[in-house]
Amino acid sequence: MQNISAVLEQMGLQRISGYMPAKNIGAGVAQRIRKVLVNKVTPGTGESAPTSDHMTLISRATKLQKRGLKIEPSGNLNPPSLCRCIRRLVD
Repeated sequence: MQNISAVLEQMGLQRISGYMPAKNIGAGVAQRIRKVLVNKVTPGTGESAPTSDHMTLISRATKLQKRGLKIEPSGNLNPPSLCRCIRRLVD
């Protein structure tokens, strides 16, 4: 885990909580870890990176809408009513 934390920091990402980055990590090990991380969806990078830029958000939303859903979300068959929440705040 310390090796992964070290590579995450090298990539400019947040390390694994509770695992200080390893001081000595071999080049081959770092390269293999980096390859795995790049091939996986790493939260906070690329298209999923947080942004406050309005045009970037619009661009990302447009791409997602064009792509469509691969799997229909199951959703909640009995969602809680918002009316109860509003009444509680007013009462």
